[in-house]
Amino acid sequence: MNYSDVSIAQSTIAPFLSLDGVRKTYPGVVALDGFSMEVRPGEVIGLVGENGAGKSTLMKILGGVTRPDSGTIIVDGVAHEGLTVEASIGSGIAFVHQELNLFENLDVAANIFF
Repeated sequence: MNYSDVSIAQSTIAPFLSLDGVRKTYPGVVALDGFSMEVRPGEVIGLVGENGAGKSTLMKILGGVTRPDSGTIIVDGVAHEGLTVEASIGSGIAFVHQELNLFENLDVAANIFF
């Protein structure tokens, strides 16, 4: 099996996570403007972009910390207007926060999974 075979197989699998037209604004700032993406089961995604591109805002929306102004979020076939922290964790969405507050008495692994 080569890469193209895997790509074809993956394209037939329903996405675990689907975002369509997600928008988030703050006073005077458009943090996300019509963001769309799909993630299929087993995929690992890295978000790369310059400062102010909306990466942290997207993670806060997926983590249930903040709600989008508009757009569609579907997790495992269930549509959400906005995720809660509990719904995000319960759905299996996980990430390491960029602005991680560390506990000095814990090792690296414990800080990430605590």
